Amino acid sequence: PCVPNSKTPETLEPTEGDGWYRCFFKFDRGVADQKIKLTLANSVGLTVWVNGKQQLIEATQENFGVVVPPNEIVKAGELNLLVIRCANDHAGISMSTAPMLIIGERQMELSGKWQFRNGNDISFSSLSLPPQFAAAADIIFD
Repeated sequence: PCVPNSKTPETLEPTEGDGWYRCFFKFDRGVADQKIKLTLANSVGLTVWVNGKQQLIEATQENFGVVVPPNEIVKAGELNLLVIRCANDHAGISMSTAPMLIIGERQMELSGKWQFRNGNDISFSSLSLPPQFAAAADIIFD
């Protein structure tokens, strides 16, 4: 399904298991040392992984965010995997607004097509192949 922007919310029918959203992002090597932050409208029932590593969600005054250490987890100039699990026990399994990826001064709204899986399999949080070999072209944000 599509992850909505703030103008076009999308809801999914209730199902068993959690909802797993997956996309890929890429950014220029020129901003490789910049702070990377993923902002979320809420954090209730959400778990975030970047390149297979679970990230801590922190509250701020405006929203919730994940700060990802550049060069340690995220690779500049390469595809990076972003997975967000929406727990089914917290108001369904859909996101009300798209996450925003902030790299230095650049903001990238991640609204559009994402891969979606339903279930409780923790292996959905990572890939068996490197992202550059596993990514479908229509779910890449750059």
